[in-house]
Amino acid sequence: MDKSKIANILTFLTTRLSFLFFLITLLMLLVNQSHAADLTLAWDPSPDSDVSIYRVYYGTQSHSYTTQGCEVSNLSGTITGLTEGQTYYYAATAINSHGEGNHSGEISYTVPVAPPPTYTITASAGSNGRISPSGTVSVTAGASQAFNITPNNGYVIADVRVNNNSVGAVSSYTFSNVRANQTISATFIAQTPTTYTITASAGSNGRIS
Repeated sequence: MDKSKIANILTFLTTRLSFLFFLITLLMLLVNQSHAADLTLAWDPSPDSDVSIYRVYYGTQSHSYTTQGCEVSNLSGTITGLTEGQTYYYAATAINSHGEGNHSGEISYTVPVAPPPTYTITASAGSNGRISPSGTVSVTAGASQAFNITPNNGYVIADVRVNNNSVGAVSSYTFSNVRANQTISATFIAQTPTTYTITASAGSNGRIS
């Protein structure tokens, strides 16, 4: 086959892939979210029955494809090892018995940044007082969370325990740089009345009662 016919075939493949990559743009919502740095692309088949391989190329600059992402014979491919927050530019080629076509039209995609993990602090208080906030409190990894402990009238704080370890009868406690689930609990006791002594005395020739 002469070179002009081969060129026409490859041009046809490139034109078809421009259309196919338009479909990929519509399918970007099907990105595999099981890992934020993996991207799965899917496309319709080329009408040319002689196409045996599809290649997807990508790079971090428009029209500069420095990496071959995948080479597949089916209609989808997964690109792994992408950096969260980075924008990548993609183009595809189709390969038949005459060779590889030119790059398709370009699409871009920014890999989402995974949210930081969260942990829970379970806060509870015994009777005759309260802890605030109370219940299950969600805290972003690395953040801090403060708690205030307040007894009811006539009562005082008996003890505050963090992860079942006593930290004393404190009225507040702050978890810093939280990296795991935690617990905090407070107990209260009745306040012991304060007593005073009055010393009474009387001089001679009288008494005090």
